[in-house]
Amino acid sequence: MASKLTKNYAHIAVSQGTIVLAKSLLLFILGRELGASGFGVYTLLFATPILISTIATLGVSRAITFSLSGEAHRRETVLGNHAYLVCGIIFMVTACQVVLFSLFPETLFNILGRSEKTASLLIGAAFTLQVANNGILHGVGGFHRLPLGTVLQWAVNLGAIVFFWSQSTLTPSNAGLAYALGLIVFGLYTLRCPEMRGVFRPQKPDIVYFKSCFAYGSKASALTLTSTINLRLDYYIVAYFLSAADLGFYSLATSVCEVFLNVFSRGLDFVLLPWAAKQSANNRIEQTARLTRVTFTLTFLLAIGIFMLATPAVTFFFGQQYEPTVTALKYLLPGLVGLSLSYTLTGIFMGVGQLTPLLWAGTVSFLATLILDIVLIPRIGINGAAMASSIAYWVQAWITLAAVRRESEYAYSRYFIPRKNDFSIRRK
Repeated sequence: MASKLTKNYAHIAVSQGTIVLAKSLLLFILGRELGASGFGVYTLLFATPILISTIATLGVSRAITFSLSGEAHRRETVLGNHAYLVCGIIFMVTACQVVLFSLFPETLFNILGRSEKTASLLIGAAFTLQVANNGILHGVGGFHRLPLGTVLQWAVNLGAIVFFWSQSTLTPSNAGLAYALGLIVFGLYTLRCPEMRGVFRPQKPDIVYFKSCFAYGSKASALTLTSTINLRLDYYIVAYFLSAADLGFYSLATSVCEVFLNVFSRGLDFVLLPWAAKQSANNRIEQTARLTRVTFTLTFLLAIGIFMLATPAVTFFFGQQYEPTVTALKYLLPGLVGLSLSYTLTGIFMGVGQLTPLLWAGTVSFLATLILDIVLIPRIGINGAAMASSIAYWVQAWITLAAVRRESEYAYSRYFIPRKNDFSIRRK
């Protein structure tokens, strides 16, 4: 029989496939209609709340998944205290955004107007609800609920985008509002799932649960802080040194990479956390090597295909104005492979509560990104940002892999060279 891991990933894969199709269409519409400068503004209003909310929420979300998977707390306790956690984090995310907008109005956020900032605040609150609810669904094995929710989210998002487009009112702020509306629909859908029924029966706040949740979540948030900032740091440095149009060119290149990253690795990260929490050490070590080989092989072949098609595809779908995107995209492709490996290994480490290696990897990678961005972006523009990202992603992947090897003592080749039975979905 197919393993439970395979079944869970199949549900995630459907969700990620939906995201790939929807994001591809979204990029096509927004890239062409907003132009490079408008797309750069949309990128900044979108990236800021996602960055803050991811840092604030993912640690707690993964702590919820870890608690439910490892049965550290009763489901009634987790569900009964969920509303308190979500409301507190939404307040914190909103406050952080307001502070940032107030501190850097003429530097980092000078290209955002009042309407763009309002859309950004709404995205932060809606994204927080989505991620926190996913923590419960992942922990109780509710992966089969995700495909329909994802379809609903992106149908609403794209429907709103098409409406604004048809009315000739498609602006960066309206595009942001459309994205927030999709997130809200997803959040409301998950609240209606049977696994979430206890959320509507809040209990007396459980201080012991909160302490254990934040004890695990603080480390996960610290990891998320470095890894998420590492993904978005270059946006802010490009916006500071260059122009909104340059940010638009570069963000299109990163968006294309992230669309394809969703195909294999991003969903696998969340599936592996509850899976790893229940595995014996020997089985986990062997399966980690196998999953790493599969991830490396698939993303390496994908990167080759994107490299070959980058020039004709970008100019055909987005026009000659986006020609600077092509070179940056090609420099980002090696990093796509490295980042995929990091996502795979991150889910496994978090499932067994070993967060220290991930913190080291994320911190070193963040410092590499910061130093290389400051050195390269003023000199060679967005191509420098792409080079810096690729180098930093491989630094993160290599440090994480070295930590895995200390436990397994396998040769490095065992994590990269594919084997004949790696792609079998059945176990003997």
